[in-house]
Amino acid sequence: MTRFNFKLTLMMVCLSLFAAAAKPQKTLPELQKELMNLRFGMFIHLSPATFLNNPERLQPDHAPPHQGKDGILGNADDISPALFNPAKLDCGQWADAAISAGMKFGVLTTKHHDGFCLWPSKYSDYTVAQGFKRDVVREFTDAFHKRGLKVGLYYSIRDRTVGIADKQHGGVSPQQVQLIKNQLTELLTNYGPILYIVFDAWGNTWHESPTFKDISYAEIYDHIKSIQPNCLVLNHSTQIEVCDVLQIELSAQIKLPDGADLPAVGGNTLQKNWFWTSECPTAPLKSVHWVVDQNLIPFNKRNAVFQLNCAPNRDGLMDENIINRLTEIGKTWTPPPPLNHIPDSWKNWPVPTLKSNK
Repeated sequence: MTRFNFKLTLMMVCLSLFAAAAKPQKTLPELQKELMNLRFGMFIHLSPATFLNNPERLQPDHAPPHQGKDGILGNADDISPALFNPAKLDCGQWADAAISAGMKFGVLTTKHHDGFCLWPSKYSDYTVAQGFKRDVVREFTDAFHKRGLKVGLYYSIRDRTVGIADKQHGGVSPQQVQLIKNQLTELLTNYGPILYIVFDAWGNTWHESPTFKDISYAEIYDHIKSIQPNCLVLNHSTQIEVCDVLQIELSAQIKLPDGADLPAVGGNTLQKNWFWTSECPTAPLKSVHWVVDQNLIPFNKRNAVFQLNCAPNRDGLMDENIINRLTEIGKTWTPPPPLNHIPDSWKNWPVPTLKSNK
């Protein structure tokens, strides 16, 4: 490379970085409105649990029925990373299926309660790097971005591999808080623009979740915003004080609050459970009527998003019945007109930053 070409390349890189840094930060109501106008998205649960064929009673713990190192029934801390091997993984197939249903974004479980990372995190030895040797988060984000879809990332704070839990089951150390921040930095700097990060098993009453006192929500929130200011922060807790948008786990019989409409993402499953089991290819799916008339349309009428979980199989592919059902949904549902104003009920939304608490 000549000196001129080197200088030109360096200048182009600098301009690219400057352009990225100069991207204007949007207001929270603007970001909320943009998310609500997406209307319909795909949730994707994939982890070692996909390969365990757990009975329904163990689905919330996503692990085999034995006693683990932290004393919790169903701990996955001794499951080999080699178990995770979706050899025919095709995230482009997922994205195409999402488009056929009229979905505008997808959200992947980057790390569930077992602590297994679907990306080669430098801060864990329980990741795809120790077995599968493919970066699932990379393939997912690339495939969805390539097709014009937005991407969000799910991240469980509860981590059975490193022992992040409530005080009864080990508590949280400063080093573990730094681990969380380090992994979030990886996810927010290596995979392009992220629509939102959604946290689970934090501030909940299930899964031995740490509280917001165990881990400062404001500290994590500010860390995310310092990297991607336009990335929304969601949490499975229904407290508006600790999220930019409500995340409603409809399958757990949690509902949108009564009264004024609030920006929310409501999640449920197309299959019986969040993770794939061997009965999924032949078991009944939720009907088109259930998806469209009982969930998607009512949620959209309240200016909220409906998110439908479609679990890939052990090959890393959506089963044929999933593909067919999503196509049927897309032929049945017509998206409503976009929301062009900020509802009064969204105004004065509390923002949990350290700066606002000083």
